[in-house]
Amino acid sequence: MVINQLMKSTSIKKILAKVGLASKPSFMILGAQKAGTTSMFSILNQHSFIQGSTPKEVHYFDNDDWYNQNQIIDYHLCFPLKIEVKSKTQFFEASPSYLIHPKVAERLYNYNPKLKFIVILREPVERAISAWKMYSYNFTNSEKKFLVETRDFKSAIRSEIDEFKGQNRFIDFRSYLKRGMYAAQIEHYLQFFPLSQFLFIESNDLKNQFEKSMTEILSFLELPWEPLSIEYQNESKDLFDWKENENIILELKEIFASENQKLFELLGKKYDWE
Repeated sequence: MVINQLMKSTSIKKILAKVGLASKPSFMILGAQKAGTTSMFSILNQHSFIQGSTPKEVHYFDNDDWYNQNQIIDYHLCFPLKIEVKSKTQFFEASPSYLIHPKVAERLYNYNPKLKFIVILREPVERAISAWKMYSYNFTNSEKKFLVETRDFKSAIRSEIDEFKGQNRFIDFRSYLKRGMYAAQIEHYLQFFPLSQFLFIESNDLKNQFEKSMTEILSFLELPWEPLSIEYQNESKDLFDWKENENIILELKEIFASENQKLFELLGKKYDWE
């Protein structure tokens, strides 16, 4: 009882973390955005020997101000202390922006070159549409109103295509195109980590071949099998006019065709994204 009360004190936890009782992540869910990272986070948290961070997206390694202050103890406080969990428990977080941020791969390598990574990939046109719906509807009544997308889908995509062709590439933080160009993001990580430390899951496989996917994931993490249940999270409102956007979708598919081929060659496997 006394120990439980002490664990509620941030100052006490910080002292204990400093003397060696801090827990550190052994793997990360890197993304991609709108591919199922929130669902995966909830699923893995059900396992007896897996513990996710609080919050799910810590954003330590992509926050320049926080990272440059070297507040690594504060980062570790996002995970339970070693004395609060079973021995051999593995810890993780899931910040989808880690996949696309240009500095994170090197920072993670400097933190722990043996980190493992689970990367969930979604067909990039579907991902772009889902992201647009999220930015258009999910933040209208929240403190994140600054994220709200005010352009229709066609205008937002056309703007980014024009930036892609010009000098100011991908200046929009939403990055409907760039976030779906997976090969370049993964190649950047492979400058620091071997491919053997990555597991790639296609988002439809997570839904349609759930047990097979979970067997693969737990084997990758070297953890015993446990029955886990799928949880769907962050489902955006289905307010999208497919007919209205038919032409821009076809243009997007043409843009992503060569990008997807680069990805398939890099991973040595092909997804059914036709």
